[in-house]
Amino acid sequence: MKSNWRERMPKGAEAFEGAAMKISIDSKQNDIAYDITIRRGCLDDIGSLFDLKRKVLVVTDDGVPPEYARKALSQSSSGYAYVIRQGEASKNLDNYSEMLGFMLEKKFTRKDAVVAVGGGVAGDLAAFAAASYMRGVDFYNVPTTLLSQVDSSIGGKCGVDFKGVKNSIGAFKFPSAVLIDPNVLSTLDGRQLSAGLAEAIKMGLTSDGELFALIEGSENISNDLDDIIVRSLRVKADVVASDPFEM
Repeated sequence: MKSNWRERMPKGAEAFEGAAMKISIDSKQNDIAYDITIRRGCLDDIGSLFDLKRKVLVVTDDGVPPEYARKALSQSSSGYAYVIRQGEASKNLDNYSEMLGFMLEKKFTRKDAVVAVGGGVAGDLAAFAAASYMRGVDFYNVPTTLLSQVDSSIGGKCGVDFKGVKNSIGAFKFPSAVLIDPNVLSTLDGRQLSAGLAEAIKMGLTSDGELFALIEGSENISNDLDDIIVRSLRVKADVVASDPFEM
């Protein structure tokens, strides 16, 4: 099935320094539509890209520089940070329950929003909370790891681990918008970058030979990250637009 994602961007990596690229996922038959904005420095423009003039819960982890979350909080009318410990072990029912309790305590309503600023674990917890609190509130995602930028932030699957089984409790919650700023990757260590590159390589092998060739032939991965992110997003967006629930 032909996908329904659309992109708008001047060609060439230099475009990341100026005009933003947007990939729009539009699955009319499933009533799913949202934009992914990619540009270096676009985190500074979060207030114009996300609707944050309301009460906002920003979910992040202790491995993410605090100033990233503060950029989102500064744009909200009433913002709260919820910080989890970095790592898969945090993706559990206890953290999920405590997050919902915190939102109740702060009197969040269905008109308010949840924003994830972090990797896949923060994104999963934030999206699951947004999916279930008051039967659903708006959710926005700012992925800060390469793996979450090329894969896990795009799509609707979210959840927590339970009794040793990964993602055994969860839901589908599609973001209202996604913001991808490659500048935030500068704080990652080699292991985190390798995890994202491994996913991009897998996408290249299965779906985009040019992506695989780009990675294989790269003399400096850092210089090619922008193109790797974009090509990986195209692959993921193709899957999500044609099969949002990844059946």
